[in-house]
Amino acid sequence: MRLSTFNKVKSHWTNYMSQAYPEDYETIIVNLETWDYTDKNNRYEEDCPEEYRDELVAWLREEYL
Repeated sequence: MRLSTFNKVKSHWTNYMSQAYPEDYETIIVNLETWDYTDKNNRYEEDCPEEYRDELVAWLREEYL
């Protein structure tokens, strides 16, 4: 289950990054690293569950930087 969930998160971010400008990749990744999951008025858990953030950031850095 964990792998399929992470693959869904990666798919979401692959789509998101494909719509972004390459010069914005680093800013997007840095912002993702600093998301405050305690703020309940956000979509962070929907876009990237907190338990996957570090792994996703590492993958994004490898793929896009």
